[in-house]
Amino acid sequence: MTKQLNYVYPNKLPFTLMMDGNELKTQQQELTRTNPFSNVTVKLPRYAAMVYDKIKKAEVEEDYDTMQKGLDWFSRNFTDAYYKLLD
Repeated sequence: MTKQLNYVYPNKLPFTLMMDGNELKTQQQELTRTNPFSNVTVKLPRYAAMVYDKIKKAEVEEDYDTMQKGLDWFSRNFTDAYYKLLD
């Protein structure tokens, strides 16, 4: 039996995420993200995975303001995943 997790979509994200109609319909869908250093894998709802992706992109582009906004949001809203993926 598959366990369905229902995440509460937060009213405020750290930055604007562009989602098309299909992504909005499946925002509860879980996506997997892996820490590149420890190989720990975490399942996240689509919107949180998109925030994670934006954090990693900002890190590569050296956009530290965006990266810090994302890290702050992630640490407050997905604390366990934050420590596994980003800390």
